[in-house]
Amino acid sequence: MRLLLAASLFAPAVPVFSGAPALPLKPKKWTVIVYINGKSNLEGNSFDRINNLECAGSDSNVNIVAEYSRLHSAGDGFTRDGDWGGSRRYYITRDADSGHIASPVLQQNDSVDSGDWRHVADFIKWAKTNFPAERYILLYRFHGGGWIDPSRNKAMNYDNETRTFTSTAEMARIFQEAGPVDLYLSDVCMMQSLEVLYGIKDYVKVAVGAENLSYGFNYYASLSLIKARPAVTIEAVAKKFIADYAAQPGLNGLDYQLSAVNTSALGDMATELGRWSAAVMRADDKAAVLAAKRGVARSEQPQYADLKLFAQILAARLDMRRPGAAELIAETRALLEVLNNRLLLDNAGGGAVGAGLGGVTVYVPPVDMDGYVAQHSALEFANSSGWTKFALYLNRIN
Repeated sequence: MRLLLAASLFAPAVPVFSGAPALPLKPKKWTVIVYINGKSNLEGNSFDRINNLECAGSDSNVNIVAEYSRLHSAGDGFTRDGDWGGSRRYYITRDADSGHIASPVLQQNDSVDSGDWRHVADFIKWAKTNFPAERYILLYRFHGGGWIDPSRNKAMNYDNETRTFTSTAEMARIFQEAGPVDLYLSDVCMMQSLEVLYGIKDYVKVAVGAENLSYGFNYYASLSLIKARPAVTIEAVAKKFIADYAAQPGLNGLDYQLSAVNTSALGDMATELGRWSAAVMRADDKAAVLAAKRGVARSEQPQYADLKLFAQILAARLDMRRPGAAELIAETRALLEVLNNRLLLDNAGGGAVGAGLGGVTVYVPPVDMDGYVAQHSALEFANSSGWTKFALYLNRIN
């Protein structure tokens, strides 16, 4: 029988439908916290993601708990499981029916701002309180546009009804409020940028995400690892998600990429970037810089350029007769050593472009004049790496 709810999701967790477990549960090995904002054209895709989670389901060692939000509009064309709107929090149980969400609903709210960082933090805190575990995985699925907000409907975690989104700075506030997690899985487009990752480095041990588009992880296949081997390492779980993602037949013919980052190396990465960019400016080989700007692989948001390719192209085109050229080559080697051997735990890609991507993006203004330098200067990464000063230098070379 359905029970009456308080109007807000900030109320104590009360089971909504029959079959819900009594909360809080006893501690387990893992809790997988899944936040799926379907209040966009991802509503149907998000429904499929929940059903994919149900193929795995919770067990005696693993909790899977998810919040799934949907649009209210009856004209959006998606009506599976009824045309409800708002959000529901589920305890994911095993089920093979892909046309229906059978997991018990723990909470429901008919009016929710899914893009508000405070709501995301509330869900994570609620999940940790009611499903305590030795290790936590946070999995996001929504639209994302990286650290740039050129227009509100392209920003991170955008809610089509409330017009609210989560900014890069607010990503850190989520973890400051809700506490850290062991593994952060970003099934979101364009989030594997140094600007985004640097802001959450103190709250996440390993971060998995895509430089460009994310086509949807295989939740069932990847979560089967922690169910079969509860003592498995976080790094092994991250690599499993990447391997299962790359193995999906639907990616054949597409440019795709997915990487896992050791966040403890991001501080050293920022230091090396500061040294490398200073060496580039001292050498001041404008022809080499322009070649790198033109030749580097970029995401759909053209300010996001593959760091490894950018550094390699610039070094390859460098005029070695210039003062400072030898120093820049040495700094390039040092930069790539940190990137390849300390920052990246794993990286996979396919397609004509995706197969050559190096794992993370960084801000490189396109050849045309760029207007995002001021926005970049406000980021924590900019202050630590000095990259905004370098971006101003790059902006003048066209």
